[in-house]
Amino acid sequence: MTFSDLMSIATAVIGSIGGSALIVIGASTWLGRVWAGRILEQDRHKYASELEHIKNQLESERSRNQFIFSLYFEGQFRIYNDLWSSLVELQHCVKSLWESASTANVQKLSKSLKEAKLQVQKSALLIEPDHYIEIINALEDFENYRVGKEKLVSIRRVSDIEHWQIDQIIQDNLCNKDRISQFSEEILNKMRGRLRLAEPQQAAG
Repeated sequence: MTFSDLMSIATAVIGSIGGSALIVIGASTWLGRVWAGRILEQDRHKYASELEHIKNQLESERSRNQFIFSLYFEGQFRIYNDLWSSLVELQHCVKSLWESASTANVQKLSKSLKEAKLQVQKSALLIEPDHYIEIINALEDFENYRVGKEKLVSIRRVSDIEHWQIDQIIQDNLCNKDRISQFSEEILNKMRGRLRLAEPQQAAG
């Protein structure tokens, strides 16, 4: 066998091995791309499922919160409406008692005041904290006004009472009456403001 024959055989062997290597490399590259694509698709599907689950949870929580807020708002609206009705009744009693300091009018104010206090206590859970404090303070003014008028009715039955004492009681009653009027205007605006603030949040749901 000549040197040329040996070179031909060697070249053929190397060529054969090189071709196989290229085939193996090509196949490996193709398989790598296939598996990478499958893994990527699996990850994409997994993350899409998790994202959808999170979106559903958020939507469920939003609906739940909206439902709770709706109940809270509706309950608060009824309470504020009832409270304002009670305050209007108290103001009417105050006016009547100012125009005529009589035992009958004192009793009417006492009855309305007792009912209003009970209503505030029952509704405290849904009354805004700052409004609750203001209402409680106002009820004290109503009570002081009632006591002052009751004292005035009683003192006028005494013949030896000094006029300055009567004037002092009347002045104290007037101060309480003015505070009540001021409170009524302020709390009305605050109640309206509270309800207006809640309406857009309810509509957003």
